[in-house]
Amino acid sequence: MQRDDLILISVDDHIIEPPDIFVNHLPQRYQDEAPRLVHREDGSDVWQFRDNTVGNAALNAVAGRPK
Repeated sequence: MQRDDLILISVDDHIIEPPDIFVNHLPQRYQDEAPRLVHREDGSDVWQFRDNTVGNAALNAVAGRPK
């Protein structure tokens, strides 16, 4: 067995969607229904989908941060 034969898989990585994921990667016919990242006046970012808002975007999996 060669060192290059080993495949390492991390089971603890997190994926954070880029702000333009739905704008750039979703077909045009779905754009009106797509979640979107909204930058608020207080400097915070939230995901908005229909009538739902999810705050704390991009920091949901940061260890040691206050809830």
